[in-house]
Amino acid sequence: MEKIPRGTHGFTLIEMVVTILIVSILAVFATARLDLGAFEEAGFFQQSSTAIRYAQKLAIGSNCSVRVQVASSGCFLSWNVCGAASGNSIVNPATGLSDFCASSAATVAPSADFSFDNIGRPVQTADTDIVLAVQNFTIGSRTIRVEAETGYSHEP
Repeated sequence: MEKIPRGTHGFTLIEMVVTILIVSILAVFATARLDLGAFEEAGFFQQSSTAIRYAQKLAIGSNCSVRVQVASSGCFLSWNVCGAASGNSIVNPATGLSDFCASSAATVAPSADFSFDNIGRPVQTADTDIVLAVQNFTIGSRTIRVEAETGYSHEP
């Protein structure tokens, strides 16, 4: 039987405790430096963009006008011109809530308030016969553009 030289059996208990202590201290400092505001802003931007696209698809699919409102307080969709349903809020199919965006401290400038007509064009909320020009609005540091005539929404 061959003898194993002393000191080659692995780490001692003290070495393991010191290593875990150092890693824990570094993790505390790294977590404190994590900026959640940027993640919330990006999430709000993506949810706003998704809500706009959903509103356009809903307007085309239902043959009704759908109103879109995006502000710092949230993203809301409602039936604009749709018979008895006019003015009723549209609920998010994923959450069951009327707000399509998670709460965030993101600023929206200017606030978006327009409608999609039954063929998916962005139109004025008050007069759905007037097709709007290109709509740009900024959420934090990113911009959403809704193209005239097509209603295509994207980040320029």
